[in-house]
Amino acid sequence: MNQMLLQTTPSTTSLRSTQSINIVWFRRDLRLLDSQIVHLATTNQNPTIFVFCVDPWFYNQPQIGWKRVHFLFESLVDLDNRLNDLGSKLTILEGNTLSSLTHLATSLQKIGLVPELYFSEDTQVRYGLERDKQVRELFEKNNWKVMQGMSNFTTPNHKYGENWGKEYYTHQQNQLFPEPTQIINYEIMDHDRQGIVSTQPQQLLDRFNTTNQPKSELFTGGETRAHLVLESFLEHRSDGYHWKLSRPWLSQIGATSHLSPHIAFGTISTRVIYQRSRQKRLQINSKHAFSLKSFEERLRWRDHFNGKLVKDPSIGWQNHYPEFNSVYQFNELEGERVEYFERWKNGQTGFAMVDASMRQLNTQGYMNFRMRAMNATFLTINCGVSWHWGAQYFMTQLVDGDVAINHWQWQMQAGITNPFSQTFRIYNPDTNMTERDPDLQYIKYWCPEYTHCKTPKDVIEISKHMLDYAETRQKNGKIISDIRKQVRERLTIQLGIIPKTSTKTPRSRAKPKKSTPLKSD
Repeated sequence: MNQMLLQTTPSTTSLRSTQSINIVWFRRDLRLLDSQIVHLATTNQNPTIFVFCVDPWFYNQPQIGWKRVHFLFESLVDLDNRLNDLGSKLTILEGNTLSSLTHLATSLQKIGLVPELYFSEDTQVRYGLERDKQVRELFEKNNWKVMQGMSNFTTPNHKYGENWGKEYYTHQQNQLFPEPTQIINYEIMDHDRQGIVSTQPQQLLDRFNTTNQPKSELFTGGETRAHLVLESFLEHRSDGYHWKLSRPWLSQIGATSHLSPHIAFGTISTRVIYQRSRQKRLQINSKHAFSLKSFEERLRWRDHFNGKLVKDPSIGWQNHYPEFNSVYQFNELEGERVEYFERWKNGQTGFAMVDASMRQLNTQGYMNFRMRAMNATFLTINCGVSWHWGAQYFMTQLVDGDVAINHWQWQMQAGITNPFSQTFRIYNPDTNMTERDPDLQYIKYWCPEYTHCKTPKDVIEISKHMLDYAETRQKNGKIISDIRKQVRERLTIQLGIIPKTSTKTPRSRAKPKKSTPLKSD
């Protein structure tokens, strides 16, 4: 039987027959600075192998996003280059993850080495959770050490108590895990042809570039790039962030951080971002500082959603409240919903703001948060299409696709969450165009059919809407509002909540206020 041949780099000492060897398994933590597992593995004096596994499942999952894949492979190349500078390298293992890691570990054991696995928590998909469980069981069964570090978001926020905000910011100010200054490398020289298949990150990227799959023109992957983007944002792009983030054109040209893909793949940690932002905020004028404070708060909420997914992984595919199963199911679309969904995907609805933002998504793999919310309410409320369809399509296009944020936000915009609120927001595309793109820079960039228009009113007058916004908003919005009421009534009884009663004496001739369950935006 062929054995995997391994050798140390010239700088390492001779190995004992019982020498432990570290396997650092990267996933959504593609960085060296502020990485718990990299820090632990490179400070225990053991030789180390760095690997990333490309599983066949990765290419076959329904939520695959090719722009996201390209960003990932760029990030792997950058990580490999950074490891090269320290005398090490990143090896790509191709094949079933459990089989690849099993073969690697047993091959090391056969030549007298004791494998120790280091990997970070992953919270994104059911397959990943089950895979991690199987890998842990494999190593524990063989009495091999397993070290599971904190996630790439650096904060175990799902463990926080009621005072979550204060605890979060306290944690964010903790000392960073330093970047390694030297590594005792252990290089894979050959492989068992009947076992794992290995390649190099640049070869993986080159192979992908021959597939003619779409790439994003807006984002470049890698830890090196992440720090450059962060510094340019803090230096000048962040000024006015608190109001510019809702303007799609300003967001597109850099008024927002453009760090979301880097956070999603862990090429930079939120703790590094927070500390650099806070440091900058304390040095500048109050107006700019307010923008950075707003940015830091959005970081907190971003990690909050990941905590929710850890607590309840089912929110990635299941309605948060079962009452909504009557209207939101991932079933085959029928009737007019088929046309609505296809025209929505392709930016051909006749609603200029919807069309512009969907065309941006399909080209750049990005749109700002307000446009995401607007498109979600338009598809679910106006078109009557289940949020599952929209959430999955977004994941196939977004470079920063993140199940925790994407799927929960889709449920939120579909009217499912926060049933104790008497209203829920529905975004009007024409109102948003008038308020958020009054000079039509965004509209004209993505929808050249409106080039001759001078005002949003001109656009509205010539638009051929595929549906009646007011009618569908009222009809479908009432359906969702009624279900929210059912949920509210059930939870009130279930949780023993006593409704608040007014102590004021009603006026005899006062007219009762109309209930407004649909909040227009």
